Amino acid sequence: MIKRLIINLVFLAFLTNLFISNAYSEEKAYISVVPFHAPEKIWHLYSHFIDYLNKNTDIKWELKIYPNHDAIKEALCSNEISIALFGPILAYKTYQECSASPLIAALNENGRINFKIAIVSVDPKIKSLKDLKGHKVGLFKPKTVANWVTRKMLDDEGLNEGNLEFVIFQNLERISNEILTGSIKAGGIRETTLKTLKNLNLNTLKVSDSMPGFVFMASPKISDDIRKKFTNALLKLKPLKNKKDMSTTQEWDEVIKYGFSLPPKDYMQEVEKFYILYNKYTQ
Repeated sequence: MIKRLIINLVFLAFLTNLFISNAYSEEKAYISVVPFHAPEKIWHLYSHFIDYLNKNTDIKWELKIYPNHDAIKEALCSNEISIALFGPILAYKTYQECSASPLIAALNENGRINFKIAIVSVDPKIKSLKDLKGHKVGLFKPKTVANWVTRKMLDDEGLNEGNLEFVIFQNLERISNEILTGSIKAGGIRETTLKTLKNLNLNTLKVSDSMPGFVFMASPKISDDIRKKFTNALLKLKPLKNKKDMSTTQEWDEVIKYGFSLPPKDYMQEVEKFYILYNKYTQ
């Protein structure tokens, strides 16, 4: 009787230790997305992405949303979040400020790592940028790629605050909605956003040159284990070649639904060139 009791107690202790060990060994990681969408749209577009990571790694992933670019930059550098999806400007800033590193790059529908900005209108009378003179034009919030590239394209045509009225918006959906309702005559949006509005007869007035694409940046303090598992889970997706993978990603944001690749070795050098142009135009 005593012998059996001792065996049961030893077995119970073993199970308790196993439970405690598993509880503490489970890794947890926070991930975020640069706030180019409204918060509720980020939750909608990236919840399936988080579900995919949770099913395909043994890490517990959670999505955190930040109100602006500065807040998410600080969160990544302080290791409040492990990984964040950034455009080239934030990618370079975190690389410079805290040695954050590019983990994996998002492909566009052509299988490339770049994106463009388009200036669009719904008014049939607006056939070129010069037709915007005297009208309202929507811009994404300051210090963003969409903002300065839109202004530069307009400036190249002699259009600026002197002959336009710029209206600033906090997310790209608002720009699109205001164009469609006629509250503004045109606006600058990402070409990927334009693809989601392809049935609305928007008139593309001008498209920018290609720019370095979006990447998932890693905090300098995250473990090699998290880096490896995150990267491997995404690299195995081939939605441009595999219909099953495309069905997995079809509800994801347009920015990440076409798959991923490792960043080119010269990615940061290309981003640096882009950042120098950005600084010259925004200072």
